[in-house]
Formats: sequence, structure tokens, C-alpha cells
Amino acid sequence: MSAIDMGLLFLAGIVTGMVNTIAGSGTIFSLGTMVFLGIPIEIANTTNRLGVLFQNIAGSLSYRRYDSLSHLRLPYVAAGATFAGALLGAYFAANVSSGTFELLALAVIMALILQSVLDMRGVALTFSLNFASTSTAAEVAVFFLIGLYGGFIQIGVGILLLLGIRAFFRLSWNESNYLKLLIVLIYTIPTTVYFAVVGMIRWEAGLFLALGQIIGAYGAARIFSLNAKWNAYIPYFVLGMLILTALRILIP
Repeated sequence: MSAIDMGLLFLAGIVTGMVNTIAGSGTIFSLGTMVFLGIPIEIANTTNRLGVLFQNIAGSLSYRRYDSLSHLRLPYVAAGATFAGALLGAYFAANVSSGTFELLALAVIMALILQSVLDMRGVALTFSLNFASTSTAAEVAVFFLIGLYGGFIQIGVGILLLLGIRAFFRLSWNESNYLKLLIVLIYTIPTTVYFAVVGMIRWEAGLFLALGQIIGAYGAARIFSLNAKWNAYIPYFVLGMLILTALRILIP
């Protein structure tokens, strides 16, 4: 790797850590940067988990320090279901063919582009979930599917978790965001170990991303705790990176 490559990965890690900590879909920055640098998308997808792991440690610690969130309890049923789904999703990610993964990743990116454009035009698809807190079966099913998706491909899983947590537990966005970081951290530990064991992590790229993501996550949690208006600019950056990544996949 050249010095420019390492610098780009570090900067991408900072942006990824900030966006993922504040909301979600920040993975597109780290994934997209690795794809632009010539790393196959299925390897970029698994290498990215190293940064996600450290980013969520930094983000959750920072949130806990700068916000009054110590009263929150981890929803064990939801966390356990997400954990189980993520293990299965990671297995699929490690065993699917490169061409199939590329097509699936492109489909996800195109769907996120559509959602982003609709959202900016004020006609976004909104989902009004209103589950009863005692609906354990629904909770397990929803969070298992979210974990399955997150274990397979990380892009956008933060948004799905935020929606699920708010639907079941009636928490504020800030409280939901904190629990999202904890749940992602819990399932990212074993999935990262699994990807490392099967040889699907580019360590040099992953470590530079991870360093940037730690800085981005810690800083974003502190900034967002003090001033939430920064959240308004994120969709524009995410949309731009989604489009560039889709073009890179379509035009190798």
C-alpha cells in the first residue's frame, strides 16, 4: 500500500466512524474507498468489520461519558436474536461466490440510493412499526433478520437497528443510537474473529480504517451530544458515496 492509499483509508475511517456513530450507513465510505483502491468488494465487506469493532467500542464509551445514558439496560432478547442472525449472515458472506456477492451488494446500494433520493425530495418511504413490548416472537424475528443482514453486509444495518429499537422500546433517537452501538459491538466481535480465521481480512487496510473509525466515532459522539444539527448534512455525503461506489462496481 502506498502512503496515499493509507491516508485515504484513514480519512475514510474517520468519516465512517462519525456517520455510523451518529446514525448509520457510514460503512459505505470505508467499503467504497477499499473498492476504489482495488480490493474486491467481498473482501472489503469483511475487512471493514475490524474498523466497525473498534468504532463501536469508542462510540459507546464516548456516548456513555458525554450523555446521561447509564440508566439504559441492554435489551437481551433483541441483542441475542441479532447476534444469532449475524453469525449466520457472516457464514453466508464468507461462502458466497464473488460474483453473487457483487450483485447483492449492488442491489443493496441501489436500494439505498433510491431511499436517499426519495428522502431528500420529501417522499421517503416511512415504516410505522408499533409492536407491543410483550411481543417476544416479533422481537426475535425482527432482530434476527436485522442481524442476518448485518452479518452478511454491514451497509445500512445501523438504520435498521435504530428503527427496530425505537419500534419495540419507545426510546429517543439518542438512547436508541447508544443501544444500537452496543448491539452491533456484541455481534461484531465473533464475526470479525470468524472472518479473520477464514482469511478474509486485509489487515493493513483494516487497521488504517480502524484507527480512523476510532477517532471519528469518539469525536462524533461528543459533537452530536452537544449539537445535533450536524446530522442534517450526513445524507448528502452518504448519497454521493453510494453513487460513486455503484459506478465503481459497474465500471471496474
